[in-house]
Parts: sequence; structure tokens; C-alpha cells
Amino acid sequence: MRVRLLPAADRELEDAAAWYASNASRAVAMNFIAAYDTIANLISDNPGIRIPSATGTRTLRFRGFPYSAIYRLHSDHAVIVAVAHQHRRPGYWARRH
Repeated sequence: MRVRLLPAADRELEDAAAWYASNASRAVAMNFIAAYDTIANLISDNPGIRIPSATGTRTLRFRGFPYSAIYRLHSDHAVIVAVAHQHRRPGYWARRH
């Protein structure tokens, strides 16, 4: 299944990677991107891996980082609507489609 990021989620991914590069190291930022790639591949290979919430979103946590990918399934693709920090502003992405 094809996986795409909403533009807002893409910015969140880029901003988080930039933060890790500036505040930790480039290697940590690259590990963060690798964690995202693992999630995107997992969604592509097993889109129904998580049970949907009442709003229809599904969540996968980044391994080793306090972030989650929030996604929705469509008939022929999955859309990551947010790359959300697990401890900040819960549900801010709920109105994204």
C-alpha cells in the first residue's frame, strides 16, 4: 500500500529531525528519520496493524523517540496526518484530513 504524508506531517517530521540535529547530533537526527522509515514501511506492508480510534486514526510509535505517526487508511493508500510528539498538545491534528 502506498503511504503519503500530509504537508503538515511532513513539516513536523522535518522540524523534529532538525531539532535532533541541532540539539543532539546529526546521527541522532538520522536515526529519527530511520525510525520514521521503519514506520512508513510497516504501514505499507501491514496497513491494518493498529485498531482505529473512534475518529478512524491509527497510531504507531517511533522506536526510541517520543513521537508517533498518526495515520488514516483509505481504499488504496494510507495518509500520515501527523508526526506528533507523544507529550505535547494531544489531538491537535484531529481536524486534518
